[in-house]
Amino acid sequence: MTIHFVLSHPAVSENIGFASRAINTMGFGSLRLVNPTDHLSQQARKTAYGSHDILENAVVYPSLADALSDIDLSIATTAKKRLGRHDYHSPEKIGNLLQEKGTTINDVAIVFGSERDGLTKEEIGMCDLISSIPLAAPHPSLNLAQSVLIYAWELSKASFSSKAKPPKQEAEEGAQKALKEKAQKVLSDLDVPRQPSLYNRLKDRLMTADAEDTRLMLALARFIEHRLKNQ
Repeated sequence: MTIHFVLSHPAVSENIGFASRAINTMGFGSLRLVNPTDHLSQQARKTAYGSHDILENAVVYPSLADALSDIDLSIATTAKKRLGRHDYHSPEKIGNLLQEKGTTINDVAIVFGSERDGLTKEEIGMCDLISSIPLAAPHPSLNLAQSVLIYAWELSKASFSSKAKPPKQEAEEGAQKALKEKAQKVLSDLDVPRQPSLYNRLKDRLMTADAEDTRLMLALARFIEHRLKNQ
């Protein structure tokens, strides 16, 4: 499993450098940038002390959709719980969830918004799950680099924990993405009304299933698709 940290429209070079340092310190190596400010500036290099390879190898994309095109599971981070009918998962829960996924996912994206406004509603809608850091006081909020560090720390614990229990039955590799695509197709074939509340809740449930349940639901979705095709 590869974890990619995605910064959408970061406007402060120093924050990109600090984020690179946080990612590197916690054992990760992939940074993706969507329409960033100059991420190779002297200011960014200065704050990325010891992590220039992360900064220099960062991949730049014109849009978040492009940055997520090859991702199996994407997680939007937000400080504002502004969307109804959604589950908001803590960084710790995200780490545990990824452990339970086993080989059902290959590439995971943790997505962060701009320093001023965070992710837009449309950007959050592009992601599979939503995560928020529990805060004792909402103000002042964490800045971008601090948020990246917290997620990198929690995910490093999940990735390297020797206490992690493997799923009872591993699902096929890449099954999570296949399940999402099959479920959307089955709903469309059944002419289920595309109500945001229904689809959002279903997406939350599908994306939080462990490896064994993912395998089961994928098999069921394939069976339903086959039956519909042969009616």
